[in-house]
Amino acid sequence: LGLARKRPPVGTVFAAYLVATGIARFLIEFIRVNPELAWGLTQAQFNTLMVLMYTRPMGCRQNELCELLLVKPANVTGLVGRLHERGLVTRKVDSSDERARLVSISAKGRKLIRKVEPDYYGEIDKIMAVLGNPEVKGLSESVAKVQASTIDRGLLSHFGLRKENSGGA
Repeated sequence: LGLARKRPPVGTVFAAYLVATGIARFLIEFIRVNPELAWGLTQAQFNTLMVLMYTRPMGCRQNELCELLLVKPANVTGLVGRLHERGLVTRKVDSSDERARLVSISAKGRKLIRKVEPDYYGEIDKIMAVLGNPEVKGLSESVAKVQASTIDRGLLSHFGLRKENSGGA
């Protein structure tokens, strides 16, 4: 006897989606309204440095950064330019393609992220404190399932790139 998994009502699934995006929006707003905690970084700059530090420590092409941050190339060009002016990232020509630029987090950028992280993660801990360990584990497992489903459907790879583009850069 195979038991069919009962799906929650569509409204419940959408409500869960809204909660998840609401948490993400709160964290964006947290940086915006508490700029002193982010040491003058915008949310986009913070996200860029975090992506470079934790998913691309050896750096990546600017076009890959667009995919990872889900922003347009023109936005990344300006964003990377401002971070470069502050000495938080380095840019260099890709030796395999002179048209491409490789972006890496600099030592100064790493140092700044290490200063910002305790306050940022402290706020996340305060937000998540309403959940017990079993709830946090369940939430984490649920997010992992949704991520895997998205990847399986070919919409995203493990690093935020569409599957058909994940073999490059």
